[in-house]
Amino acid sequence: MATREFIYPFVVCMMMLCITGCSGTKENEATELEVPEKHEEQDTFFLSVDEMPEIIGGLQSIQRRLRYPELAKQAGIEGTVYIFAFVDSEGNVARTEILNDPGGGLGETAAEVIQQTRFKPGRQDGKPVPVRVSIPIHFRLAMPVKDVHIHITEGPEDLSEMIRRPTEARDKEVKGEVYVVVTLNEYARVTAIELIDGIGYGWDEAVMQAVAQYPFYKDDEYIAVTEPQSVSIRIQFSLE
Repeated sequence: MATREFIYPFVVCMMMLCITGCSGTKENEATELEVPEKHEEQDTFFLSVDEMPEIIGGLQSIQRRLRYPELAKQAGIEGTVYIFAFVDSEGNVARTEILNDPGGGLGETAAEVIQQTRFKPGRQDGKPVPVRVSIPIHFRLAMPVKDVHIHITEGPEDLSEMIRRPTEARDKEVKGEVYVVVTLNEYARVTAIELIDGIGYGWDEAVMQAVAQYPFYKDDEYIAVTEPQSVSIRIQFSLE
């Protein structure tokens, strides 16, 4: 009887240990299954494909939207910013990475504009794919524009007051001579204008337009004689 009393608690104790151990193992296994596996993010953007992404509107569309940072402007900072644009398969910029930044906020400004830019997606084997592209963005401070001096070397001197200064010619500081020959009828009216020599950038058109509107008669007194004649007009454009 004593032997039975000793064995029974021992067996019960062993059963409890077994149940506890088995239950603990199952809980551990369930916990491990619930923990997701961690994977490092990997770039899935191609570096080179059959058809590389194209900026919709061209690079000039980005340059037009740039606003020169005030800090860079005051510090006289200019240069080229190189940006990595990660273009997805739909032509959107997923993210950007600044490669070269002259400072003064140029890099951040370029990245912000590129982030809002749409692309024609790159293609590999005829299918749109995500591609990483490098984009150069140029920042140049505008130089003070010199005023243009108009000198009439041949022809009516007050003609210079009627000549419109073309923006392109002024910005590019174009200089030189425009030479035209004007045909007047017997009433001193312009009937033809022939461009003999020009300098382009809008100056030739500006001169001919002024000549066409110029009154070659004053207070009803004709400058020209009472028969058709030709008048040579030479205008020199220089920078002050």
